Amino acid sequence: GPTLRLHEQALEVLPQDALVPELVSIQAPGNRLARFPELHHLTSLTDLNLADNDIAEIEPSALSSVSAQLMALTLTGNCLACVPAEMGKLKKLELLSLAGNSLKLLPVQLGECTALRSLTLSENALVELPPTIGQLQCLRTLKLDHNETLTALPEELCKLSCLSALSVAACSLTWLPQGLGGLTLLSTLQAKDNRLTS
Repeated sequence: GPTLRLHEQALEVLPQDALVPELVSIQAPGNRLARFPELHHLTSLTDLNLADNDIAEIEPSALSSVSAQLMALTLTGNCLACVPAEMGKLKKLELLSLAGNSLKLLPVQLGECTALRSLTLSENALVELPPTIGQLQCLRTLKLDHNETLTALPEELCKLSCLSALSVAACSLTWLPQGLGGLTLLSTLQAKDNRLTS
């Protein structure tokens, strides 16, 4: 299906005339979008890349407007302080990148995105993770590095039986959940530059 490519064009909004209903992918990184776009009529959209824009908040109605078919959402390098609960409605989402924002907390509804395979939350200001993260049974890659405010990981993380890569480098963890040792597929654990005592 068709892809809309709008890399680094200093756009403040997506051009409406280019948003044709049959689009499956929108690649619009490096623009000046200040708002998450309303995309009601794009029912086939599976990939939305809005990295390196100026999006400070996601209106719940805008997120609700996104196609339930969405499989990849990239919001790296924006100005987000929070993510609305409506994120949980994206049941087919496999890849979510929220790195390089200002997130302190995540909605518990994130646990409803049960198709997630890759979750990137690096370089935020997270103070904790919701225990519902343990519901993400397909998750293979979880990146939490450079959240200097993160002091603990929920025990529920140990329920992620498919997890193969976990990065918690440069956080402020004093301990790691013991159950991580039971994750038999976990082959990469990056935990340098923390405050681990044991």
